[in-house]
Amino acid sequence: MQHQVWQNLPVFLQLARSGTLTGAAAELGLNHATISRRLDALEAQLGRQLFDRHPRGYAITLAGEALLKTASDMAATLSQGLQTLLPEQGLEGSLRINALEGIASVFLGPALGRFALLQPRLRIELTVLQQHVAMARTEGDLNIALAAPDSAGFASAPLFDYTLSLYASEAYLDRQPCGGDMPDPRQHRTIGYISDLVMTRELDYFQQFFPGHEPGLQSSSLAMQLDWTRAGQGLCILPDYIARQYGDLTRIDQPLGPIQRRYHVFGRKDDWDSLRLKRLRDFLKAEGRQVVT
Repeated sequence: MQHQVWQNLPVFLQLARSGTLTGAAAELGLNHATISRRLDALEAQLGRQLFDRHPRGYAITLAGEALLKTASDMAATLSQGLQTLLPEQGLEGSLRINALEGIASVFLGPALGRFALLQPRLRIELTVLQQHVAMARTEGDLNIALAAPDSAGFASAPLFDYTLSLYASEAYLDRQPCGGDMPDPRQHRTIGYISDLVMTRELDYFQQFFPGHEPGLQSSSLAMQLDWTRAGQGLCILPDYIARQYGDLTRIDQPLGPIQRRYHVFGRKDDWDSLRLKRLRDFLKAEGRQVVT
């Protein structure tokens, strides 16, 4: 029986990641009927229902969550053991990275280009997500966000810390000077995220600077906020590692000082210690240290 359970665990793991028969079948190279049959067999072998079946997909049960942690640990241990037996070689296949817009455009784009030069046989895919779109945790081999997921099936690590400060263009400050105190939002146009689309606490920093006020110009795109700021449309809270690249922006000193944030990198636990993800994580951490210094 243990041998039969082991044979069906890959189907369980892939279905837990994708949430659909179609996704699991495509990843494993099997048809829908085979996936369904192996899942039914696994549930019968364990005497537990691992998923609730719905028209739109499969939702993991509490019993499934318990098995997911054990199965992910087993797969990660196997992957790590295999790496010690394989000869050192260049990476092949593909890697998909999910990341928020700000870090993707300014940091990941150039960094992944340099990584690609080191790994010419590896196909690299970068999915850029705006902040209000939920991170597709099960789709990326590696994901970068402001908060690590609280799930047994994922492993995570800090990538790098960064700060955000208040900025304006020189043209704006010529028209609307700011003194040494906190600028009054009633006297300045402010720029920020669309308030009701801020889905993560780590990006809700506007209220830290201007409690009780809404930005006058709002966009779900950090790039658009940056464009508006450089065009002299108002004050904006921007990551320092992005804003300092533009000589037409001035950081405004104010009593609160800069805001601290941290990027996290995370992925599926069963693939976390694979050679390709380990090399990419180490490379990005080294690149990150240069960005924030």
